[in-house]
Amino acid sequence: MSVTHATVVTGTNSTSYQVSKDPWNEAHAVADGTITEAMFGLTDLTTANASTARHGLVLKLPNDATLFYDGTGAYSAPTASPNIKQTEQDFGATAVSEATFTVVDADVSGSSQIIAQLAYVAPTDKAIEEVYMEQPMKIVCAPGTGQFDMLVQTEGDVSDKFVFVYLVG
Repeated sequence: MSVTHATVVTGTNSTSYQVSKDPWNEAHAVADGTITEAMFGLTDLTTANASTARHGLVLKLPNDATLFYDGTGAYSAPTASPNIKQTEQDFGATAVSEATFTVVDADVSGSSQIIAQLAYVAPTDKAIEEVYMEQPMKIVCAPGTGQFDMLVQTEGDVSDKFVFVYLVG
């Protein structure tokens, strides 16, 4: 297939391309100016690949589920994996609707972002069913150097121990 005439499209003005027949396969001939997917020769040629400068085709897949197509146009492996941690905290014997806990973690800095939630894990001396029956919890974390404060608020009063999972980023 070869393009014998082309016009740049500006605003609402456009001109059709005149395309000659494919000398190797007349089934690829463009009669009405429409180019279909079947007309592309999808080979290992890289001239139509996307780049940071233009739209285009994606590279051939590497058949490796551990890689992702990154913003530079290459397949890359993630450089980090999540390190989900947990901490057990005790609200005490008297039921409360709010408590703040200081969690010591050397990976935390003042600019860290921390996500925390109640874990579905049985804390010390408590059955997992007791965790499941507790009130919903709102958790807010404030990072510091080597530690973070975790404010936990509940819709009702809670007491005793709970396990929380958190992720530091």
